[in-house]
Amino acid sequence: MTIRFLNDWHGYKAGQTRTLSAAEETDALGDRVAVAVVAAPASPVEVRFDPATSSLLGPDGKPVSPVSGAGGPSYTWVNALAAAAAGQIAVNAVVRVLDVGPTACGSLMQWDGTYLRTLNGMQTLSAKRDGAIGAGIVSVAAAGKLALPAGPMVSSGSILLPIGLLRAGTGLRASFRCRHTGTAAAPSPALRLGTTNSASDNSFATCALANTDGIGAWAFSEANIVSSTVFVANHLMIPNGATNTPQNRTTNFDIAQQLYLSFWVPAVTAPDTVELLDYEIIFRD
Repeated sequence: MTIRFLNDWHGYKAGQTRTLSAAEETDALGDRVAVAVVAAPASPVEVRFDPATSSLLGPDGKPVSPVSGAGGPSYTWVNALAAAAAGQIAVNAVVRVLDVGPTACGSLMQWDGTYLRTLNGMQTLSAKRDGAIGAGIVSVAAAGKLALPAGPMVSSGSILLPIGLLRAGTGLRASFRCRHTGTAAAPSPALRLGTTNSASDNSFATCALANTDGIGAWAFSEANIVSSTVFVANHLMIPNGATNTPQNRTTNFDIAQQLYLSFWVPAVTAPDTVELLDYEIIFRD
């Protein structure tokens, strides 16, 4: 039975709505508490955020967890950092960050008193898997940028990483597949990370294609952030090409600035094309 209390009873305040268990119904009747029976469970609008404790409170006035699916305080990345700095997010509180992660979903992150951290050590930032043979996510027939269409965290063809997301000790994991049409050359499309959103940014994953019509290749790599201006990566790793030596990458890299992830093809000989079939970018905390 769902009731609305007309007076205070056992910690419940007058006006609060509660679905009672059979035992609670017996207790309430025995205490002759004044209640009004309601036809349906409490409306979700009765869930409210308490800024004093950074908690989401249910109809009974008790905290509920955003992880349970009940919802919770939501912020953009910038606003979440500002709210945390102002003491509006309690230590260990979980919040939803709207602009970090898949579109319309975002991500759940926990404030540890210093940083917003992922709940399980990693978070998908952006991914797309609907590239078809002959109709890739994007394709080019000349050297230049593989400009991504609209998608999670994508702006002007690149993935934008909010300032403060990357810090020493975190990293990025990337994978993508490309397909080459034609036989005129062996292009090597690369995923680049840097501040200039250009082909001069550091490469940390490269897809080594052959000069064979219809050939495809997969790229996988990780970028480990070792300081504010250095990350370590192999841009070629088995199985997507010959191995090479891990390198400190410093060109156009500064975590205090806006960083971009973008795909570039250094050379394509017409009428050859390079198609991007899929990609996935994961943040590692």
